[in-house]
Amino acid sequence: MDRISQLPAGILDHIMGLLPIQEAAKTAVLSTVWRDIWYSLSQLCFDHHFFCYLDRKYRGANKSVRRSCGFHVINIILLQHSGSIRKLVICFSNAARLGGKSPSYDMDQWFLIVTQKGVEEMHLRLAHYAYQLPDCIFRCSTLKRLHLDGFCIEPFTFPCKLPNVTSLCFEHVDFAPTSPSNCALEVPVLENLSFNHCVNMSQFNFLATNLCSLKIVTSSFYALRTFLPVNLNLSCIRNLNLTDSSLQYFVEELDRGLKRGPPLQLNVEYLKLSDHYSQIADRTSAFVRLLRLCPKLCKLDISFWFEEVCNTKHDAMVNALEELQSVAQTHNKLLALKLTSVYRLGFKMLYIKELLASLPELEKVVIFRPIDSIDSFDCPEKYEFRQQVLNLPRASAKAKIVFV
Repeated sequence: MDRISQLPAGILDHIMGLLPIQEAAKTAVLSTVWRDIWYSLSQLCFDHHFFCYLDRKYRGANKSVRRSCGFHVINIILLQHSGSIRKLVICFSNAARLGGKSPSYDMDQWFLIVTQKGVEEMHLRLAHYAYQLPDCIFRCSTLKRLHLDGFCIEPFTFPCKLPNVTSLCFEHVDFAPTSPSNCALEVPVLENLSFNHCVNMSQFNFLATNLCSLKIVTSSFYALRTFLPVNLNLSCIRNLNLTDSSLQYFVEELDRGLKRGPPLQLNVEYLKLSDHYSQIADRTSAFVRLLRLCPKLCKLDISFWFEEVCNTKHDAMVNALEELQSVAQTHNKLLALKLTSVYRLGFKMLYIKELLASLPELEKVVIFRPIDSIDSFDCPEKYEFRQQVLNLPRASAKAKIVFV
């Protein structure tokens, strides 16, 4: 007796949603119960594995068939769907799969169908293909989480509002230049905003009064003089995550703002930094300037990917460390410090030494070994580092150091 089929429809939907979509389709032939679940499946995932499956299945067909089969299958599934769609994932891993003709009409229809079926989460990736997203996405009242990867976003010439979106992530997105006549995207309950290697971020015109978390991943290739979105309200951000070169560009833009207006203080309580430092003194100076603007900081999370000092002038390094000590002494709300990818001696030890000796109310320090390291802190090289850290003077008698 098939006991699984007797489970509530919501549980069956969850079970089928965990399967690759091609396997979920096969399950539909088992019984009318599973068929009904398939036609109303609330999670549809057309990802890399889905397209690879179609490539293998139609590898004997001509090139035109192989390129168009993915679109045909998605069309059929969406047109036959009879229920609500809570989550949609479409990830083209290879632009060649899109076919020779423009897929814009098909994709416009997909998104129109989905936005009318109560979609709450969308993850869309279009590998290096110029496709303009339809208006319905930026007017979807049920959408809560939106992740866009590989798109060019044109200025909004019409009023747009995502009233329920709390999480917005842009990855490899190119924001086209805007003008004063363009409209801003209203995202009133947005809490989490991420930019990952985006171009022209400053051109993204949006309004978000509830934003509390900002993540920026960038490199010098993507950097422009104007770095941050024009209407970004930094005062409401509580969690700030800066990766790669974004620390330097972020601070430089803040410095330009300070020259134009009144003194700025951020309300950041959790700061996460991850960078491969090539100009250590410059990056340390940027870090110090950012610390100075974050007096409410409670938790600091740093990943060390910089190289050891080999081309940094000694005076510049000494000045940077003195600035770090001076600013760190004022952070009496900073209770937790997390350090990742540290186990060698040299500059990293100086960095840790200044932080431990300066933070007055520090309670917990967690030091993680590099992700790619299989050795524990008990091996000879890392044991020496561990002992040196444990012997460093601490400004806070409450500070406990844990090695992971």
